[in-house]
Amino acid sequence: MRTILAFIGAGISAVVLLLSVVTGSAHAQDIRFPSGVPTEHIVNFNSDATLKHGGSLQVTETIVYEFGLTPRHGIFRYVPVQYMEEGGTTFYLTFKVGSVTDETGKPWKYQQSRQAGNQVLKIGDAGKALTGQHTYKISYSLDPVVRNQEDSDLFIYDVTGNGWTVPIDHAAATVHFESPIKPLNTFCYTGTVRSRAQECTLASATDGYTATMPRALQPGEGLTIANDLQSGAVTTYLVPNQKPPFEWATYNGYFVGATAGALAVVSLILGWLWYRFRRSRETEVPEYESPDNLTPAEIGLLIDNKTGMTEVTASLINLAVNGYLKIDQTQGKKLLKKPKYTFIKKKGSTGLSPDEKIIFDAIFGTKTTQTLDGLDNGQMALAVSSFNDVVRSGLEAKGYYAKARLTIGKWAWLIALVIFVVSLAVTVNAGADIGNIIGEASVAGVGLLFLVLSFYKSRLTKAGYVEWGEVAGFKRFLSMTEKERLAFTDAPKRNPKQFSALLPFAIALGVEKEWTKQFEGMDVVKSTNYWYHGYYPLTMNNFTNDLSSFGGAINSNFAPISTSSSSSSGGSSGGFSGGGVGGGGGGSW
Repeated sequence: MRTILAFIGAGISAVVLLLSVVTGSAHAQDIRFPSGVPTEHIVNFNSDATLKHGGSLQVTETIVYEFGLTPRHGIFRYVPVQYMEEGGTTFYLTFKVGSVTDETGKPWKYQQSRQAGNQVLKIGDAGKALTGQHTYKISYSLDPVVRNQEDSDLFIYDVTGNGWTVPIDHAAATVHFESPIKPLNTFCYTGTVRSRAQECTLASATDGYTATMPRALQPGEGLTIANDLQSGAVTTYLVPNQKPPFEWATYNGYFVGATAGALAVVSLILGWLWYRFRRSRETEVPEYESPDNLTPAEIGLLIDNKTGMTEVTASLINLAVNGYLKIDQTQGKKLLKKPKYTFIKKKGSTGLSPDEKIIFDAIFGTKTTQTLDGLDNGQMALAVSSFNDVVRSGLEAKGYYAKARLTIGKWAWLIALVIFVVSLAVTVNAGADIGNIIGEASVAGVGLLFLVLSFYKSRLTKAGYVEWGEVAGFKRFLSMTEKERLAFTDAPKRNPKQFSALLPFAIALGVEKEWTKQFEGMDVVKSTNYWYHGYYPLTMNNFTNDLSSFGGAINSNFAPISTSSSSSSGGSSGGFSGGGVGGGGGGSW
């Protein structure tokens, strides 16, 4: 009997122990990750900023970024340097990077660029994959940052910005004021752009204060701090419509820069002429489908050696035609109203080409529906930039474009840069006359290099020119008249399915009207119902107009614009989230 009781007791103890382990694991599991698998987010965003008496803001951001289990290369961080108020007044700031390191002070690789009124830092190494947590410590300055008002000065600082594509678990900022600056009133705002919610905590700190968030910030939400300062707090203020000064030390800088620019234009023109001549020697081979399974974007790049919004539009139509999304026109084009569109996700991105996956992921993220006018313009501008790079890289991998390498062209730019720097140094140290003499000599040398390099401007390979001939033949098929069609006995018979399948390629090649015209008298509109829904009853004429409207809407909504609101006036007590300097956003790449 004792043996049985002992056995039962041991069994109960085991069950209790098992339940305690399971319960403990459930409590230990992060509530953000129901599956227990970490997803991409910012663990901690901490800013330490100092407002200088001269009017600049010195910022050090420490960002602890969790990439999860999906390999990425790093993060990008963009900060607006151009603000436009509703009345059209524009403010300009100067942005300078101090350093970009990890928590130990080891430098991160980064690239800096200017896009859509934002200064963009692309941090990381394309040759290295990252997972898990990594820390980014970014130091930079903004100048100027204070608005001058009648009775006081106004300083509004967007700490995180409202453009992050991932949640921020914890955000905090410490703001210091260099003597003799004294803050009169301090407010903080949280939430989406123009939100007046104040879900933040302010506490005094050495020569300033600290602001912290008691909750996580979701994508599109930010933390903003606003201050009234005593009048005359700084020596330099934000001035409406005043661009930063051109900072060449002497006339020699203007001379060398302008001349090099003119030579670059000449080089591009000569290169374009060579490109046209080389294409004219290729035979247009009749093709009735995309040569070598090229994507619409790749077709568009090959035909005219450039990518842009036309290729983006073609790729979106291709995603819809192939069942990845549906395009719903929710408002038709009217006299004073633009058409509106909603994207409906039909399936995941598995099987997509790298270029189309970038656009697909940028539109939906974790969502299943997304309105076109609800997209983040700054994020889409960056996605389009990556899209263009990936399209060209894909054609390089297929051997149609020469891969980037240290060619004579790059050596020429390096030599030109060295001569330019030496010339400026001599100008500053020895006087403008000597500097200009060296500058003129350097321009003459660089000019000769440019003239030689102009014949190497086109990067199409021999195989690329042959492929161009096939693409040109495909374009001819898509734009041919009925009379021309009769000359091609092996041309496939037209049918509604063929209309939708080849429409994205016709758009990429700029012959969508000609392609549509070939189906006059044929009921192809019904065959588009699975991927497109129009606001008005669909007819062939309405569908053609909708295509034009959709292309225009994509161009205006994806076009790079400043993603930050302007500073508010009339005192910081009337402020809102996203209404100051700094801010911006970012994500991973």
